[in-house]
Amino acid sequence: MNLYEALRARRSRREFSAEPVAPTDKAALLDLARERPEGGWAYPSAHGLRTVTLYDVGPHVPRNAVESAVFDEQPWLLHAPLLLVLSADLGRAHAEFDFQDPSGNQARDFVMLEAGCLLQSVLLTCADRGLAAVPVAGLRRPDIDGVFGHPAHVISLVAIGHTAAN
Repeated sequence: MNLYEALRARRSRREFSAEPVAPTDKAALLDLARERPEGGWAYPSAHGLRTVTLYDVGPHVPRNAVESAVFDEQPWLLHAPLLLVLSADLGRAHAEFDFQDPSGNQARDFVMLEAGCLLQSVLLTCADRGLAAVPVAGLRRPDIDGVFGHPAHVISLVAIGHTAAN
């Protein structure tokens, strides 16, 4: 699939089959947030800070705790075979950029731009691999930040799996 086809194929899909996401597909998605062995990254980052991280929720975080920390009912968070978290270290961004804009808006804008680029890469990779995905950003603060047990600011969740048969 070429980029144009992936852009056209990408849709937010909220119904997943029970089929697990293949380890190779999961690895490909997580690799998007890592430096390539030959150097370089799959997404831009202001000053090369790399404040954004992407990781698998895995089995150590109860899905009902995740689902209760988002707005509205989003049961697909309970059933998606793979749930990724996109988070950022806002403190590092503020330390780097608040001299440009003491209000903190510049730092936050840079982080959100970086996160958006990485999220789009995740969604396009899902489309390319025939996976269904939906980002979730209606997050209850501070509930969602406490679910994962670290101080990073959660920007989005991404529920991923195979499309459920209709």
